[in-house]
Amino acid sequence: MRLPSRFVSLRCTLPLACAFALGATSANAAVFINELHYDDAGASGDSGEGVEVVATAGESLSGYRIYLYNGAAPGAAVMYANTAVPAGTVVSCGSQVRIATVSYASNGVQNGPNDGVALVDPNGQLVQFLSYEGAITGSGGPAARRPA
Repeated sequence: MRLPSRFVSLRCTLPLACAFALGATSANAAVFINELHYDDAGASGDSGEGVEVVATAGESLSGYRIYLYNGAAPGAAVMYANTAVPAGTVVSCGSQVRIATVSYASNGVQNGPNDGVALVDPNGQLVQFLSYEGAITGSGGPAARRPA
């Protein structure tokens, strides 16, 4: 899935997460990337970069990881970081969702064209692979040979 903007927000963050959770049961619990902040507008530098992950229907975020990909060569995007998703905070909205943010240091997330982010479950299986500012194909890690 390609995401075009500098500040990708599938946001109405809480409303979206809550709306998704209201329709979820334990049989179809979901964990997904809800928000990505990879580049600030202007030349003042990048701060507050991160990936927000949501778990619905009481799903735990234990063992989930975020992998970052540099798509300088879009057909062979290279994994350059992987970080554990923290436990997050439980939010009640008719149902419960768990929301966690993986934060990065200033300029910690690539912000050139053709970069991406992958969400991986505790078994090492790719859950979601998103690109921004262009399409990519992973060349290593859990998104190897996968398009985004």
